[in-house]
Amino acid sequence: MLDEIYTWLESYAGVSYDFNEAITELSRTNACVDPFQWKISIETILDQLAQANDVIDEYKQSIPMGLPNAKQIKRILTENMLSGVLTSIRAVFLQLNLDPPTIKTVDQLLDVVQTLYELLIIIVSYDINDILKRNLYEEHEESDDNSFANVIGVMKQDITSLAMSVNAIRDSYFDALDADESADDLY
Repeated sequence: MLDEIYTWLESYAGVSYDFNEAITELSRTNACVDPFQWKISIETILDQLAQANDVIDEYKQSIPMGLPNAKQIKRILTENMLSGVLTSIRAVFLQLNLDPPTIKTVDQLLDVVQTLYELLIIIVSYDINDILKRNLYEEHEESDDNSFANVIGVMKQDITSLAMSVNAIRDSYFDALDADESADDLY
């Protein structure tokens, strides 16, 4: 059914709306290694979904027999897309040994993505000693309504273990890349 929906969308939009590619790309992006790319991948998926919904609204009179109505098509696409995004978010929380928050709205999803991104950027950009000395957690919480605590459930006492987890994930990722390059050099 999704393939038929994508084909119909593409015939009216003139661009590819096979969201499986975007979701696959998101699943390959490790938020702890490249938080920026992870966030951009999610934003791209949500933008594509909004564009697809606009196409559906504009051409709903041209939906062929055999496809659901416009409202059902939107629901199918949204469920498919958000399932991939939520799976990625949950995977990041589990990598960090955190309980994933309950996300019920797109606004909550955006808040979680933005807050997790900001946390990962701090951890990736600064050594744990700098984070603690410069009070970066506290500084962020003061300027952003305690979003680390309120949105993603991260408290100040969690920062050290999170930094160690992120660093271990990054080290493992880059060690694997180095091993792949060394293996390629043998050929």
